[in-house]
Parts: sequence; structure tokens; C-alpha cells
Amino acid sequence: MKNRHAMKTKEKKIFLSKLKELYPEINIGKKVKVEVAEMEKYRVIIIEDSLDFFLFDDLPVPVIPAVKKYGLKSRYVEVDEGAIKFILKGADVMLPG
Repeated sequence: MKNRHAMKTKEKKIFLSKLKELYPEINIGKKVKVEVAEMEKYRVIIIEDSLDFFLFDDLPVPVIPAVKKYGLKSRYVEVDEGAIKFILKGADVMLPG
């Protein structure tokens, strides 16, 4: 990780409202520490020292542990455990049929 820094208040407010719009079941307080860092290809969001989201086309996408942590029920795909390592390496996910 490089260029890790805390979000400015205005930037954090915009991010949290976008997050609430996309994932209404997430409740993150206003006083929570939110940081941004750059990885090789993506910018990531670190909430309370836990990498929870990465930005894809400026939209926050939860990482797999964050789906469980925040109890997300929408906008994710359920796969069997054996598929995870292939998906993380970039494999496509297709619907049956």
C-alpha cells in the first residue's frame, strides 16, 4: 500500500452518503476513522484499520470479509468455497443455463 491518508471531512461525507445509497443496510457512524490508500491497480477504503472496500470506477465495492462484517444482503454473489481462489485471480462468474 502506498499514499495512505485519512479522508477529509467533506470527502468522507460524500463517500458515506454514496455508500448508504448503494448499501442501505450499512450503518457507519460519522466519527469513524476512514482512510484511503492506493494499491497497484485500485484505491482501497480502510475503515477503523480494516480494509473493507475498493473503488471500481469510483464506486465502493465490498471485499469478501466486509460482506459478512456488515451483513450485506444485496449486490453480491454467493459461490462455493472452492471457487473463491479462482474468482480472486480474475475468473469470470457466469449464471447456469
